Amino acid sequence: MEDYEVRDTMGRQQFPKIELSFEIEIKTKKFFSQFENRQRVNTSCTLVVYARNVGRVYAQYVNSFIQLPFPILHSLTLEQIKHKNEETIIKDGMEYYEYHEDNTVRDVIDTEYSLNRSINKYGPSRYDPILPGLSHAWKIIISDNFDKVNLETLKIKWTVFADNALPVQGMVMAKDIKIVDHRKS
Repeated sequence: MEDYEVRDTMGRQQFPKIELSFEIEIKTKKFFSQFENRQRVNTSCTLVVYARNVGRVYAQYVNSFIQLPFPILHSLTLEQIKHKNEETIIKDGMEYYEYHEDNTVRDVIDTEYSLNRSINKYGPSRYDPILPGLSHAWKIIISDNFDKVNLETLKIKWTVFADNALPVQGMVMAKDIKIVDHRKS
């Protein structure tokens, strides 16, 4: 083997390798509306992003930047974005919102109970390492009318940073994302 081949092979075992995959979950919840005095049905759609460590070492720090096209975002999210005056990204003539996700968790350290509800109190955030062969999932609420949007040209783009590894970029067509419909179960 050449020197650069040996260094490349050795480097593969020093850094984690994170790959992203996507699913869209559709769920329906039934609830009784006291205001309307009747049963209501609420459908929700969620983009589930799986960060899988396909490398040979654990990933301590994982940060991803996921760019979603506006047509598939939840309308409340759009209002919140405009309210916060956050910037959007325009690429290839399409407007995107960039989500930042990481592998931090916060533990529940106490629960306060009141008459109507309970309130969890959380400790400081900490990184939850992703071991080789395992995944970490993030959920992003999308439009419950995404199936009425023309998905043919919509792309979801991302960049993932893990420890000291080089950033990994990717893209998936929205029409190619697997849809898991829990309404049929």
